[in-house]
Amino acid sequence: TEMELGVEVANIGYLSATNVEVGFYLGNRGEGGQCIGTGTVVELVSGSSSNVSISWVVPSGADLSTGTIYVVLDPDGVVEDLNSGNNTAWRSALGPDLEVRLMHSRRIDSQRRVITARVGNSGMGADESVEVEFHRDSVEGEVLATVDVGVLGSGDERDAAFEWDMNGEVFTGAYVWVYAVVDPGNVISELEESNNVGEVRVVTSLDSDGDGALDGDELRLGSDPEVADSDGDGLLDGEELYTYGSDPWKEDTDGDGMPDLAEAIADTGLADSNSLLKILALRREGSGFAVRWKGGRGATQYLFRATRLTGSNVEWRAVFTNRPPTPIETSFIDESGTNSDNGTAFYWLKVVR
Repeated sequence: TEMELGVEVANIGYLSATNVEVGFYLGNRGEGGQCIGTGTVVELVSGSSSNVSISWVVPSGADLSTGTIYVVLDPDGVVEDLNSGNNTAWRSALGPDLEVRLMHSRRIDSQRRVITARVGNSGMGADESVEVEFHRDSVEGEVLATVDVGVLGSGDERDAAFEWDMNGEVFTGAYVWVYAVVDPGNVISELEESNNVGEVRVVTSLDSDGDGALDGDELRLGSDPEVADSDGDGLLDGEELYTYGSDPWKEDTDGDGMPDLAEAIADTGLADSNSLLKILALRREGSGFAVRWKGGRGATQYLFRATRLTGSNVEWRAVFTNRPPTPIETSFIDESGTNSDNGTAFYWLKVVR
């Protein structure tokens, strides 16, 4: 196994130093530690620092689980140093060092989550297969899953993941913490075990008001998890958040004058002020009227005509039916539109889904 060993050295004195040797040892040099490599800092000016690294090929079959790496700056005392007592550093770096590097949660649907923990080994290679255990609420909580990621060599990194089906689970809050524990049985002797735990906050399947929107999403996006229709516009918060992408606190999300509920029926964009049901033009065309309008694609559009708006017996008559999928813009010529006492016509659009 080849290991990369590195150290940062600094000059905190007043004078610069050149060609400073840095020695790496397996064991304490003063107690017969073996030199495993050296590096040189060409120039170390006052107040500066420099990184020195070596590659070390670990002897095959060597038992280094209790070894310690020592680094000695200017081991032969060539440089006149104000204080050589701070020229030595050491670390027990000759064993596996398993760690949880990151965690995340991905939603499949309202009930299912994929929980992933990325684990790595920043120390020596581990000979045993590595297990990752997932717990609910705390590192001592219910075990949700155990995942075997195989043997992790030095520098290796792998993802441990499982799918959590929340059907039948009881939750009292919008979120739950999930913890990942590497090597929960302490099978592998490690240099450091404080980094063996990771955590991630997961949105639960709790929907307190039954509006189809998870409590966690409502809290994150600002709607009320205790009220099914936060803005009272006739659309459930779940429909606004997941289906239409509209604001559950506004009756007219895009401010185009057409309420969100009406836009949902018309199949126009609730969050797009340029997408709405609207008559764009009306003009005389021969013996009739040409009407042009825009709308959505998924609703049946009915064009009605009346010859007057006041008095008794006002009658709206359907003159055209536009069935889905409809174009965004539609034009229609009402040939009989001027057949009235005063040659006047009024038009009205109705949509049905």
